[in-house]
Amino acid sequence: WNNDLTIDPVSNTVWIGGNAGTGIGGMMKFDGQRWLCFNQATYGLGFEWPFNNDDCHTLVYRESNGNLAISPLNWLIGIYEWNGTGFNTLLPAGGAQKLTEDSQGRLWALGEYFSLNYYSGGTWTPVDLIGWGNCIMKDPSREGTVWAGTSNQILRTDGTYNFSRSPED
Repeated sequence: WNNDLTIDPVSNTVWIGGNAGTGIGGMMKFDGQRWLCFNQATYGLGFEWPFNNDDCHTLVYRESNGNLAISPLNWLIGIYEWNGTGFNTLLPAGGAQKLTEDSQGRLWALGEYFSLNYYSGGTWTPVDLIGWGNCIMKDPSREGTVWAGTSNQILRTDGTYNFSRSPED
């Protein structure tokens, strides 16, 4: 099952987060000619999936540094960054339903209930949010801003400024 996908526009690589069962989940990379897998069953043709699960719940290509941010399991195993040779820990516990990067290079993690955070300068900063996280994307017109959608709210925020609508509105 494909959980999420992101595209590296520099190399035209498609990255897919998947959950295909024991030993064959993880994430996959397609460079236009071949697939490369990150899981337990690489058969010597891929990379080991160093996490204690078979799921890559969400991932996003980071234009700011050319790395790939991932959350192996939405609320348990943390958030990591693939730098081309290994995984760096960004958040050791917790995780995200969805990830995005804003125009200032800050990584945003939309979690489950009441959970929205952004990562900048090695620090995670929480932002108030209502509901279960569904989707998040970079705002195409406002610098450093994202749109986040939950079951109870649509939020446009840069971490300080907030514009919000709920079902009551």
